[in-house]
Amino acid sequence: MIVAVILALGVTGWVHFRLAFQVPGTLQLWAGRIMLLLVGAGFGWAMSQVYTDTRGLAASWVFLTYFGVAHLPAAIILWLKKQRDKS
Repeated sequence: MIVAVILALGVTGWVHFRLAFQVPGTLQLWAGRIMLLLVGAGFGWAMSQVYTDTRGLAASWVFLTYFGVAHLPAAIILWLKKQRDKS
């Protein structure tokens, strides 16, 4: 479980790092980051409280994992844009 959390949070960090290179303005950058954080928090909460029967520390692990998983589509898009910019 700890490997899943580390990978998911690594994806989250990479997305927020790469956003600075892809988003033109400061206001848009922060709006994008806040939106991703809210979606991640909502998805993590839903998975840890509604869709799984976990309590205590296990619920925290599930929350952190799915918080990071919510950033995966953005990570794929940013990676594809990075590859496009290389060519």
